[in-house]
This record gives sequence, C-alpha cells and structure tokens, in this order.
Amino acid sequence: MKNKINILRAIFCANLITAALIMVVFETGLMEPGLLAGNELADYWVSLCSVVLTLFGILIGLKLMTFKRVKTKIHDDGDTYFRWSLCRLALLGTPLLLDTLAYYLLGSEPTCGYLALMLVVTFFFIWPSKDKMLYERDIIYSES
Repeated sequence: MKNKINILRAIFCANLITAALIMVVFETGLMEPGLLAGNELADYWVSLCSVVLTLFGILIGLKLMTFKRVKTKIHDDGDTYFRWSLCRLALLGTPLLLDTLAYYLLGSEPTCGYLALMLVVTFFFIWPSKDKMLYERDIIYSES
C-alpha cells in the first residue's frame, strides 16, 4: 500500500506543479494572457463554469470518503481506497488547472484567480498519507 500512497502523492504534486507551470508560462510572456479578454459572453460562461466546478469539486472532494457507500467499499479493500483517492484528486485537480488557465485566458479575471487559490488551500487537506488512509478506512479504531 505504501507504493500506492507514493503514487497518490506524485499525482497530488503533479497537479500543483502543472498549475505552477501554467503560471510560469503566462507570467514570463511565453504565452500572451488575455486571449478571451473583452468577450463578455465568454467571460460570463467561463467564470460561471469555474465557480460551479470549483464549488462542486471542493464539496464532494472533501466529503467523498465519508459517504456511506464509499466508506463501506474502502473499509474492506485498499485498491478501492486507491481508486477513490484518485477520484478525489481529479475532483480537485481538474478545476484547479481549469481555473488557473481561465485566470490567464480571461486577462487576469479575479474570480478564477480566487477560485484557484481556494483549491490550492483545499488540496492540503487531502495530502495522501498512511495515517490518513488508516483513518478514512476506520482501521485505526478497529485495531485498538
């Protein structure tokens, strides 16, 4: 299981590094920010989708392991825990990358920037570790 936790940590870090690389590409001038700037309709829809995806991702991502159906499945099987952890990383990682990209494509739209910051903070609540895995699978309380 330790190997799978390392894989989860690598994916966790890859999401944050990819968001940082998007920032570097736009901040250094390799790509010009504001490709969709000035288009009010695109601004509205991208901002709306960003807000919905971010709020959905944070809500479900943080509570995912406590849902009754998920909790019963992950209690018995470590592989199932791994799959649900990947799902949680995707629920938070995808909006993070989309919000970061939208921030620059819309010409530094503050809404998308704030959403990306919220997701970065939220990411640190789901750091994959052995203790977290044991806690979420209720193994710590079963053995004591």
